[in-house]
Amino acid sequence: MENPDQKDSLSRLSFLLIIILAIVIRVIGISWGLPNVYHVDEARFAKISITYFSGDLNPHFFHVPTLHTYVVAGIWGTYYLAGKVTGQFSSLEEFIDSYYQDSTAFFILGRMFTVLLSLGTLVLVYSIGKRLYNHWVGLIAMVFLIFSPVHNKISHYLVPDAPMVFFQMASFFFIWLIYKKGKVEHYILAGLFAGLAMGTKYGGLLLFLPLFMAHLFHVLEAKQPLRNVFLSFPLILSGVFFLAGFLVGCPYAIFDFRNFWRGFSWQSKHLFTAGHLGTPSALPSWLFYLKHGFAENIGKHSQYLAFGGIVYGLFRHRKREILLLSFPLVQFLIMSQWKTSAVRYLLPLAPFLALIAAYALYQVLTQIAFYSSKFVPKFSFLINKKGVFASLIVLLFLLSPGLKVLRFDYSLTQKDTRTVAKEWIEKNIPPGSRIAYEMYGPPISRRKYNVIYRHSLGQVDLEWLSQRKRNFIIVSDIMYARFTRYPDEFPKQSRFYNSLDEDTVFIKSFEPRWDEYLIDLHNPTIKIYRLSNHPNFSFPGNFTQYAQQVTLSRSENEEWILESAIRAKGLMRKNERVRNPYVRVVDSDGKQIVKLIIQEGEIEASPDFSGFNSLEFSSLPARSRLYVGYEYDFYPSPLEEKLEGYFRKEYCFTEEIEEQSLLKKKLHYVFMCTSFPRKRGDDHSQIVTLSKTKASWTLFSKVFGGELRWGNDYLLNPFVQILDRKGNEIDKLIIFRGRVGSQEAEKKGPVEKAETLLSLPEEYSVYVGYDEYCDFKFPDRAGGPERFKIFTSSPE
Repeated sequence: MENPDQKDSLSRLSFLLIIILAIVIRVIGISWGLPNVYHVDEARFAKISITYFSGDLNPHFFHVPTLHTYVVAGIWGTYYLAGKVTGQFSSLEEFIDSYYQDSTAFFILGRMFTVLLSLGTLVLVYSIGKRLYNHWVGLIAMVFLIFSPVHNKISHYLVPDAPMVFFQMASFFFIWLIYKKGKVEHYILAGLFAGLAMGTKYGGLLLFLPLFMAHLFHVLEAKQPLRNVFLSFPLILSGVFFLAGFLVGCPYAIFDFRNFWRGFSWQSKHLFTAGHLGTPSALPSWLFYLKHGFAENIGKHSQYLAFGGIVYGLFRHRKREILLLSFPLVQFLIMSQWKTSAVRYLLPLAPFLALIAAYALYQVLTQIAFYSSKFVPKFSFLINKKGVFASLIVLLFLLSPGLKVLRFDYSLTQKDTRTVAKEWIEKNIPPGSRIAYEMYGPPISRRKYNVIYRHSLGQVDLEWLSQRKRNFIIVSDIMYARFTRYPDEFPKQSRFYNSLDEDTVFIKSFEPRWDEYLIDLHNPTIKIYRLSNHPNFSFPGNFTQYAQQVTLSRSENEEWILESAIRAKGLMRKNERVRNPYVRVVDSDGKQIVKLIIQEGEIEASPDFSGFNSLEFSSLPARSRLYVGYEYDFYPSPLEEKLEGYFRKEYCFTEEIEEQSLLKKKLHYVFMCTSFPRKRGDDHSQIVTLSKTKASWTLFSKVFGGELRWGNDYLLNPFVQILDRKGNEIDKLIIFRGRVGSQEAEKKGPVEKAETLLSLPEEYSVYVGYDEYCDFKFPDRAGGPERFKIFTSSPE
């Protein structure tokens, strides 16, 4: 028979070892990122806490209540007093200034407070499990929560989530005691801790469901009068202390009710109707949590124990299971209706899931132990629910989340990709460079660089950045991936991020060792791009005017002949050297079939440039596409280190070469582009293409430029006109009827339009123009119409 003293010693030892393990896991990487602060919520809450030292205790921010920021300020106040005694700080002003100089010590103190309450939550989970079931359920639940990827991650942050969960579990601990003993102090403490949870992150309100049920069960089991179910002084006291706890944590809910209600309403709207920027509607919240939330909060395999435990608990519907399940089930039902979703939102459920999973596993092990002793008595000592087999089973469930937790902790001890990117930028991008970046990117010195910041650069476009003369664009996958994963829901943002690869030069990326979709806020992939200095940053923006003819024709021996001629003028250098203008054909998989360079080598600056070349090739598969473009490099290099190789600007004809097109003897393509001469302040470009891959021609034109979208210009009735050799009009395509522009216009630029032409003569000319242009910076120059020639065909 097991000695009770030995049993108690073993229990205490196992509990102590698990606590030591928890401390190590929670403390590893606690200084991650510092002195840089990469967690946007950490920065926000820390700023509120340090601002209290200026004398204003009103946070003026109520999206989240304020208990956490007050406690953190109290910890920092203790740090200040200690520093004043030791001579570290001579005044409060010096203390505040030290925060802005290097906030490392402040953040470590704040994060250690989070760790302390995280450990407190583990102790509470153990205590609840022990009281509801037994010591082993408490230990298993505790271990499950230690290796919860989300609880571990949140425990490394100076944010209110982990403290809120601590207060929530403290409240539930006393809720259980209400059911078992029903003492007044249990009602008071259950209500108080629920109020503190509410004052930390609006998280304690639903605890009144298990609290009332515990009260009801206690009244019924104690055979008290039924009027005590509602007319109960202790129950009323719990409500009073709930309110007191909330107001202690968030006193300006009364003193600044108007702003409090505005912030609370914003948070409600954010959760239920608005959602995060980039939250897809294609994946409803309940499905997101079933796919990702439970696994990230309790473990990939442990979640099935929790599901099984929920079903088993509902089937048995004993009072303890009803109390344990009431909060997480109702909370989950409410969260399932939210517009926004994130795995961390299930954090309040994580301790309950750990308890439910631990109880389910204990029941399974108990049954295995029972039947093994009955049918395999020789090995029952191995399969005992407290023996080797049980330990191995627990470890098996911990394997997946444990590896994730250890990998996460290890990554916190390494340099964040944003720190690596910051160091590279400061070493390689010259001071004074014009940089645009977005949230979750590297910290960039505003003293050293000319910086533009946007929450998401997907809110603008390359024309906007070009108009503001940005040299470098820096993006983070924490931001861009939320759009590019769902291009149908976020076409504008996805189009911008995809345009970076198409219309800019990719310079450098900084990628994490492990790139996990749901491990947000840490080690994002950072990408740096170089945007051309030319007003038209895409092809063929290095020239004021550019025209290129391409023909694909069959030879007598059934080979294909590719021919191309270029006429261009107004080559502008602006530290880009153009070379090797080309035409290339790619198949439907993007594989290059043939590339014809019209003139090899660098194009010298001169008023005009022309060239012609041809070649034969054997195969032209259906669904191929045709590109025209040129290569270029930077001179001088925009970086301290030289950029190796050549880059390209090119244009893709949208029409695929269809099967029936291959039956034709000749396919025609013409690309034309011009920048307008700016004599009326006009600052835009126009592309015109003609293609004949079927019986008829396709005419397409696009008018674009930053001033037509982001400036203060408009133009009226932009058009493209085709005339025959005698000057007779063959066609006139008005791209938009009315004013196009950024001010006093019916439509913002760009605009485009296409139409079909039945035929074209061998000789024709192409003109572009508009009826009126107005730049409100130069109203005296406004006027029109304007028309000029951009292309004349040559007879074959």
